Amino acid sequence: ETLLGPAADALTVRALRLDPDTAPDDAGRAAARDLLTRGFAAGRNMTDPEVTGAYAAEAAGALTAPALLTMAGTAFGSGRDWRDKPTLLPRLDAFRVADTTVDAPWAGVDAGGQSRPVPYAVRASVDLEDSSHVQLTTGGTSHRLSAAEFAELLAADTALGAGTATTPVLLLLDGLSGPDPVLAETVARRLGRPVWWSTSPVELSAPDAAEGELPVLAPDLSTLSQPTATDWRYTAPATAPAVGGPQVPATP
Repeated sequence: ETLLGPAADALTVRALRLDPDTAPDDAGRAAARDLLTRGFAAGRNMTDPEVTGAYAAEAAGALTAPALLTMAGTAFGSGRDWRDKPTLLPRLDAFRVADTTVDAPWAGVDAGGQSRPVPYAVRASVDLEDSSHVQLTTGGTSHRLSAAEFAELLAADTALGAGTATTPVLLLLDGLSGPDPVLAETVARRLGRPVWWSTSPVELSAPDAAEGELPVLAPDLSTLSQPTATDWRYTAPATAPAVGGPQVPATP
């Protein structure tokens, strides 16, 4: 019944990751029906186009992307790498800007003297046309997701869900510019977790071989501006109800 009524083609387009102007044919509707059925069986609210779009990316293998293993001091962390680029245990206790290594604002100890948790690092790209969207690449295939779809995909990431609720998400997003703030706001609200992000593009590289790989703030080519150490932003979970349905585990 989900593929009946005026919203049927819109759901089909989301399910098949088609261009919004594409008119689905009968074969496309059949493929979408199969995906929606699997999504409902996995406990997803597939009547929500954002959930449908996220599940389509998941079904295409987005959550089988390599885990991103990280370090902060002597502590290990994890994350998700949607850039299809090899990394070698990047460190997250510092970042690089203007040829200078700076202590990361999310690292160190809190006011009570306790070590802060290593963030769950998420590596992807800011969309070239709309900075509120992201590009995920895995296995040579790219997926363009809206902020809400991206948040839903992260909500289905069991590796992230296994961490404590106080573990923040660290968005490492490269591209021509930094992301629109709505991206971090949407992720924080949906996950109920704080989000660290930068107004400048972020790359993972090793400018100094002795320091190893770490986040590097890059110039914003859309505004021709140079990054600064104060470009990092902290977005706390909003008090508004979470977007979409309940957080559920990914399908095998």
